[in-house]
Parts: sequence; structure tokens; C-alpha cells
Amino acid sequence: MAQRKTPQNMPYFDFQTYHFGYYLGLNYYDFKIVPSEDDLSESGRIQIETDPTIGFDIGLLIDYRLHEFLNLRLEPGVSYTQKGFKYDKEILIKYAKLNTNVKSTDDTSRQVGLVFLNIPLILKFSSFRINNFRPYITCGISYTHNFISGENSLHDNFDNVFRVKAKDLKYEFGFGVDFYMPYFKFSLITKGIFGIFDSLVKDNPQKGRSPWTDPIESLHTRAWKVILVFE
Repeated sequence: MAQRKTPQNMPYFDFQTYHFGYYLGLNYYDFKIVPSEDDLSESGRIQIETDPTIGFDIGLLIDYRLHEFLNLRLEPGVSYTQKGFKYDKEILIKYAKLNTNVKSTDDTSRQVGLVFLNIPLILKFSSFRINNFRPYITCGISYTHNFISGENSLHDNFDNVFRVKAKDLKYEFGFGVDFYMPYFKFSLITKGIFGIFDSLVKDNPQKGRSPWTDPIESLHTRAWKVILVFE
């Protein structure tokens, strides 16, 4: 007896030259910290830890079909989250001896708010369709702008303001699966995103050595996302 074949939903959807959609998701932003060698602990340990939180993403999708297995995508959207830094107290003690502007050795935490405008240009490489499923991988590059970076603020960590650069380029990789429903297609994708440029804005050197930015050689954004895409 012949096995019954699963009927395909939306069999001609992927033959469109272009189509549109939107996406929603969760993000987990973090920083890769490269420490100054002068400020490593005696054991060689970084004396600064990041304390990220989960945020959310929302955006639009414009998809252009280049080939049966290759699509070009523009995915403008917004990401919201915040990140924290925790400093070992010995850093504050060390710098308080060097700079009288360091008022308290208990001032060991900072928060950084992030509201990104993301403009990614993505290549999507799809496999053969399997009934109503189709796995794919993505790669691309994204321009980002942080609206609340504080980069040009006159305040810095001596005023409890941790500044980062507003603009960055990021590269990303992802893996996802398309699900074909009777009236629409949706995807579940996980992404890794990595900043190319140093995001750190140093504190004002006229205020003396800073225990919050001097121990950091460079600061690069990285993120992990889980996204639902509706097309």
C-alpha cells in the first residue's frame, strides 16, 4: 500500500521575486572585554565582569530571491536591552590611591542602556524543501546605531555615566527553519552577532586615571538572539 504523501502548504511561495515580513525576538547582549595588562589580578584574572539582561527585538523584512537556494534580505529593526559591569573592589582601592577624584571604593557597578537601530544585509542559504519544512543558514553584516550611547555626553563615570560609541558594524551568523502554514510562512532562527569596532569611550583624562575605563583595553559588543519571522 502506497504511503500517503504530505500535502505542501503554499507550494509557490518561494518562487516570488520579492516579499515582505516582520519579526519579533529576544536578545542577550554582552560585551567582550579585553583588559589592560596593567590591571589584571595577580592570578591573571580579569577584574571586571559583565552583567547582561534579556531584551527584545522587533523589525521588518524585505526578501529578494537571487536563486532557488539563495535570498538577499534587508532586516531593519530595533533592539532594546541593558548591560551592567561589576568591578572588583581592589580596582577601586588601587585607583583611589592614584586619583583623589575617585570618591568611593564601593562604587563598583555600572549600567549601560542600549536602544539599537539595526540595518542588517543578510544572505540566506536554504536547503531543499522537505514537505512543509526548510532548514537554512544565514550570514551578513549590520550597521547599528545606539540612540542612548552617551558618546557625546559631558558626563562620564566620575558622574556615574558609562559611555559607549553610538555607531558600530557587526557581522552575524544564523541557523533557522522555515515552517509553511496554510496561509503564511514563519521561521524560527537563532543568531550570533559580533561587533567589529571598539565600543569603549574613555573617561575624561583631565579628571585623572579612571578605575572604570582605564582597566579596559577594548570593548566589543556581542549578542545571541532567538527570532520568530512571519512572512
